[in-house]
Amino acid sequence: MRLARYWPRSTAKIHRDLDGATQKLYDHLESLRKYLRHTGKRPLLGLTGGSDSRGLFAALKDQSPYLFTWVRSKSGDQFSSADTKAARRIAEKFDLEVDVWPLKSPSLNDADDRFGRAFRKSTAYYRGIASGWLRKLSEKNFAYDDHLHVRGFGGEILRGFYQETHGRITAVNASQLSNAYDVNSGSRVTREAFARFIETTQFDQALMGRDPSDLFYWEHRMGTWGSIAMSEADIAGRSMVGYNSRDLFDVFLCLEYDLREGRQSFADVVRMLAPELDELEVV
Repeated sequence: MRLARYWPRSTAKIHRDLDGATQKLYDHLESLRKYLRHTGKRPLLGLTGGSDSRGLFAALKDQSPYLFTWVRSKSGDQFSSADTKAARRIAEKFDLEVDVWPLKSPSLNDADDRFGRAFRKSTAYYRGIASGWLRKLSEKNFAYDDHLHVRGFGGEILRGFYQETHGRITAVNASQLSNAYDVNSGSRVTREAFARFIETTQFDQALMGRDPSDLFYWEHRMGTWGSIAMSEADIAGRSMVGYNSRDLFDVFLCLEYDLREGRQSFADVVRMLAPELDELEVV
C-alpha cells in the first residue's frame, strides 16, 4: 500500500530539437481533431487572442465549434477587449461567430440561487460563490452527451509559465514551494503542508533533470486548482483538457527554455492547421 511515483520515468535529456517538439504538438492536436470527429461531439471552445486556444481552434475549426469569450469589468457592460477583438478576427476567417459575454465579478446574491448552489457544491466550496461565464454557458443547455468543452489547460506548462514568475523554484524545499504557491506562504501551516507534499509524492526525487518549477506547476497547481476548474465546468457540459499529455510533457519539458518561451512550436502548428491565421497577431 505504499504510494509510488508514476511519472517521470526517465532522466531528462535537454535538447534543442524544436522541429521534433512541433511535430509532437501537431500529432497531438491532429489526434484531438480525429477523436472529436470519431465521436461526433461538437466542440465548445472559449476563444481568446492567446496561443493555447488558437491551437485548439485551428485543430477543431471544421467541426462547427461553438465559440465564446467574455469581458470582465466593474460595470459588467463592456463588450470589447483585446481578447474579444482577436477572437472575432480569428472566427471571421472561417465565417464563424463568437458569443461575447460582458461580465462583472459575482456578488454574494449570486451564491443564493439554483446555479450558485450547484456551483459551490460541485467545487467543494473551493472556487468562490459563482462563475459568470459558466452561468452563461450553462444557460445554453447544450446536450451533455453531444458536446465536449475543450479547455486550453496545459499549454502554459509546455511553455514553462512558472519559470517567469517571482516565485520560481530553484531548490526543492517546503519554503520555496510555499513561496511559489503564494497563499499564506510564510505560515507554519502552509510550509508543513508542503513538507508533507514533498515526502508523500517523493517530489525531491522526481525531477530527473527537469526544472522543479515545471513539475510543480503541473502536479500541484494543475492537480488542485486545475482539477477543481474542470469539476465546476461539468455544470455546463462534459469537459476535457486540451494539452494535458505526458507525451507532450516528455518532449517540451526537456526542450531548452528559450525555445519553449518563444511559442514557436505553437505558431508553426497553427500555421500547419490553419494558415489563414498566420497574419493575426497573438495577444
